[in-house]
Amino acid sequence: MEEKQEEKIGFGNYQPDEKSIERQNLAKLEREKYKAGSGLRIPARLLCIFGAIASTITMMYYLLPIFSAFIGALIAVFLIFFMIFSVIITIGLILMNDGYRNWIGNHMFDVPNWFFNIAKHITELSKYFLITAIPALVFCLAGLILAIVGVSEKHKKFVGILVVSAIFFVNALFFTILYAISGGQTMTFN
Repeated sequence: MEEKQEEKIGFGNYQPDEKSIERQNLAKLEREKYKAGSGLRIPARLLCIFGAIASTITMMYYLLPIFSAFIGALIAVFLIFFMIFSVIITIGLILMNDGYRNWIGNHMFDVPNWFFNIAKHITELSKYFLITAIPALVFCLAGLILAIVGVSEKHKKFVGILVVSAIFFVNALFFTILYAISGGQTMTFN
């Protein structure tokens, strides 16, 4: 006895119409186009991130008298955590070392205090400004070029990278030009 299999409702011989086939082909082309730009997107994004960090450091370096308290506070917090962790990790045995106790008592805050009194040392640091400015310009410019190539090839997700890279490139370029105009000196309050 043969059992007749009944077709389920809605699952008969489905023949897609031309519009749905065209939409599927367009979606496939969009996915391929999106994947084609991903080879540039990752390096462009990384260069944009490194450029943004380097550009921010360049701005902070040029405006060091303003940011010196912030930098000194960050270094002080880092040193306090280092002291606490070193004591905890060694279960307090490190406190038996005379050199370590001398460092904690007398010299631990020398570096943060140096940053808090940055006005005395600003001329020593001014000559090293280009060490932060040149990498910022290079990273931002490289990220900007890759983003321009991605946008010109009409790939998605490059416009944000383009805008961010352009902003940070202009930021780094502005402070580099100020440095050059001032004769190789960063900002001072003297």
